[in-house]
Amino acid sequence: MEEPKRKKGRPKKEEQGKSERLTCRFTVKEYKTLEEKASRTGLKITHLGRELILKGKVTNLFSEEEQADKKQLIGLSNNLNQIAKNLNYFAKNFQMREVVKQVARIDDYLDSIDEILKKYKP
Repeated sequence: MEEPKRKKGRPKKEEQGKSERLTCRFTVKEYKTLEEKASRTGLKITHLGRELILKGKVTNLFSEEEQADKKQLIGLSNNLNQIAKNLNYFAKNFQMREVVKQVARIDDYLDSIDEILKKYKP
């Protein structure tokens, strides 16, 4: 069975953008507490505050393990982009030994990505 095609491009914006603003001041200690809570939930401080005000609670979207995997995937994707950039340079300059090395690195990174994603496949 074919998977449905994913739409490409930027996600649709909310129907109505946020236009109203609420300003709130905190002591340094209070602000640091907010930063720590936001960091633990993986949200920006503004999103954390909005959730707390509107819903009275914040539910963590990802477990700590999922957050760690997400960070690792982001790092791997950044590394793959750098390798692709190098690969293009070496290919244009006919440095085939380097091309082979870069392709091997890409293969290693793809294996790492597959290992992480296997945890989340049903």
